[in-house]
Amino acid sequence: MINVKIDEEEMNELKYLLFNEYLFLFDKDFVLKFNNEAREFILVNDFRLIKSCSPQLGNDKELVLELIKSYVYNFKYLNEQMRDDKDVVQTALNIRTNIIPYVSERLRDDDDIVNFVINENPKLIKYTSDRFKNNKSLILKLLKINNDLLPDIHEDLKSDIDILLEVWNNLKKESGDYILFKDKTALLLNSMSKNTKPFFELVDPDLSVFSVTQKMEEAFNQLKLHTQLTEELNISNHKKSRKIKI
Repeated sequence: MINVKIDEEEMNELKYLLFNEYLFLFDKDFVLKFNNEAREFILVNDFRLIKSCSPQLGNDKELVLELIKSYVYNFKYLNEQMRDDKDVVQTALNIRTNIIPYVSERLRDDDDIVNFVINENPKLIKYTSDRFKNNKSLILKLLKINNDLLPDIHEDLKSDIDILLEVWNNLKKESGDYILFKDKTALLLNSMSKNTKPFFELVDPDLSVFSVTQKMEEAFNQLKLHTQLTEELNISNHKKSRKIKI
């Protein structure tokens, strides 16, 4: 890439072209030849380079990778094809994992992509496919790294007794900090599924740590019993339906 020395007058001319002529939108050489202030101005400050460029340039992988390396948030302006290109996506994620919401649906279900992202930041599980958000064993592992994932996982797991207990048991370790304990207890209660919340309606996070802990333990005992009875009923109904079919 050529290092072009550009003075103030030339920069002003470049800006004029950028905002008025749009010639660069069709000229790959024009875009790639700069690696100084002018190139940074083009790549960083004007997303129209991505949104408005010709289809030929928009699908040019070399150019796209340059744009990403120069300013990773250009990624969200890429066309569908480039946001579904694994090389382009991995290049962008290596710079900033928080561009994952703009990655194609197909790649947000890709093992390599998702495992890389959630290892860097477990909270980003919320932007992955249901296959990951509803993976109980995976969520249990991630909760040991970040205990604030309940709002980000699949709705089905927000009523899972094992998931909720994992969050609560981790939370009890933070009971020495009253403000933190109160806030995270409130987060846990607010993030539960609707059918689970009634078991915890007597829990008030603003009470003392002792009172909250006591009420939470009572609620979990009731939820455990309810879960056990529901499972037994489901098994019994399943056996009955099999007999009827036979």
